[in-house]
Amino acid sequence: MQTTPLHQHLILGLLLALWIAFGLTGRSVWWDGEAAALGQIQSLVSGEPGAPYFLANGLAELTQRLSANWLSFADGSRIASGILTALALLGTALAAGQLLGPGHAIAAALALMGAFGLMMRAHAQVPELGLMAAYAGLLYGIGLARQSPLGGLWIG
Repeated sequence: MQTTPLHQHLILGLLLALWIAFGLTGRSVWWDGEAAALGQIQSLVSGEPGAPYFLANGLAELTQRLSANWLSFADGSRIASGILTALALLGTALAAGQLLGPGHAIAAALALMGAFGLMMRAHAQVPELGLMAAYAGLLYGIGLARQSPLGGLWIG
């Protein structure tokens, strides 16, 4: 049986979804940075003023509020990490497809997925995941802007 590009993309999508979902919920806090971010999310949810530095993102607060009835506080907040990681992987694949050619999209997503240290950080509540997703979107916008000025709207 010969695989088509659609089958390859579906298999890659399943692999990425499993990689992202594994370790997001059902565990305790792994490191101090995650505890600080979760503390700030808790203050946002309870209506208290935040700390002078911003460790939490609005997506984490939203997912925590939406899942408050069926997930623990930390697990609900970490769902945002999975969403941001998925956006970063998708943006990286799209950017590689635009900048390097269609054959490089899958390789770029797999290379980012295998990056040293990403497994721990992608499954924790850390604010840098939002930056990583934004940079991936920026690179995709640069690739689109080469073809059309309207493609640069992805840049902002």
